[in-house]
Amino acid sequence: MANNESLQVRKILHLKDPPGKLIIIGSSAGGIQALMTLVGTLPAKFPAPIILAQHFAPDRQSELVNILQKRTPLKVEFIHQIKHIEPGTIYVIPPDYHAFIEEGFVILRKDSLGRPKPSINLLLTTAAHVYTNNVIAVILTGSGSNGAIGTREVKRMGGTVIIENPLTAEFPYMPMAVSPEVVDYKADIEQIGPLLYRLVSRNGLHINKEV
Repeated sequence: MANNESLQVRKILHLKDPPGKLIIIGSSAGGIQALMTLVGTLPAKFPAPIILAQHFAPDRQSELVNILQKRTPLKVEFIHQIKHIEPGTIYVIPPDYHAFIEEGFVILRKDSLGRPKPSINLLLTTAAHVYTNNVIAVILTGSGSNGAIGTREVKRMGGTVIIENPLTAEFPYMPMAVSPEVVDYKADIEQIGPLLYRLVSRNGLHINKEV
């Protein structure tokens, strides 16, 4: 697959073997502001890696890494080179790429799978097959339904699903599209970071579903 030039597939981020937790956050319209708030609530010693799938315009250079880096002590970087994924680092999928997880790698794929890019469904579904019950899926503000299919697969494999509270999200449609039967937690954006920390620190056994 890595030599298929027509698909422009690049294995660029090597994942350490499970069972470590992997957090995947999907967002679209309104997502940059939501992500700014979320990362600002994460502690400096956050014990898990985070992959961000924010929808971008394909023809524009994204400044999301710089924007988020100003608001968090955690390292923020685009996925662009082969390396082990590290706890306490926030990885951003670059514009105009899909990303999926296979054989221990996060793989960027620039092809005709269609938009929006990146596909949150693709990333969540492939992550669930590799990380099974260690995936934590987070669906934030957005104007579509991307992520609804992927969260079902995360739940089927025993993972955890969090949605931003549609009542307070800037664009409620993406979190609303997630089936209520797969949602473990619903929280305002200011509470999602602390919730994630409790979950990955093994202190989240008795957290209310609505935070």
